[in-house]
This record gives sequence, C-alpha cells and structure tokens, in this order.
Amino acid sequence: MRLIGHEEDPDQLVIVRSGEVLISLPSARDSVTLGTAGPGKVLGLRCLISGELPQIDAVCLCDCKVATIAKSRFMDVLKQHPEIYFAIAKVLSSDLELAERHLKNTSRARVRHHRSGNC
Repeated sequence: MRLIGHEEDPDQLVIVRSGEVLISLPSARDSVTLGTAGPGKVLGLRCLISGELPQIDAVCLCDCKVATIAKSRFMDVLKQHPEIYFAIAKVLSSDLELAERHLKNTSRARVRHHRSGNC
C-alpha cells in the first residue's frame, strides 16, 4: 500500500502505528532507498506545512496500520494551537539531520568507490 506518492498532492498526515514503511526518492534512473519508518513515524508533515508536493514515495513493506489526519483538520488544529509549531520544527529538524547523514554517507561511499578505481 502506498501512503505517500512522489509529486502527488497529500490530503492527509499519516502516522505509522505498526508495520514498516519503505521511504524512497525517485530519480531519473532508479529509486534511491532512504530508509524505513516504523511505529510512531509521522509522514507528510513537511508537505502539509510547506504546501510543496512530496519528493518521496512511502510504501508499506508489510501489513501496516496507520492513523490519518485530514489536511484541513490538521491545519485547523495548528491555527487553534500555534504552540504546536515548536514540536513540528523539532520533527522537521530531526528529519533534515537524517537526510544530511544519508547524503554524507552516500557521498563518502562514492568517493571510496571512485578512489579504488571502480568507476
């Protein structure tokens, strides 16, 4: 089951309750696996806040249970409780840190591969 589709307008926030979700980044040639998400992970938050389309695909690897919050309801809650933005900033900052770490590790692996002459 696909929870989030690349370049598809999200209409809800998704919270993984059980199971495992594959997070991947489609590219021109193939899809790059960014990792997996398990129980407690929130998906689609950045897109709902920024209004941008998702750059990722999120697909259940097994039988997943998820909770969803409609975009309109989520935005209403934010308007009523702006203090929630601090928690959202922490979650998005954590996601950014994971993405940076992934890019750093990927870059290092490519440099090692290139230096070893396996181009």
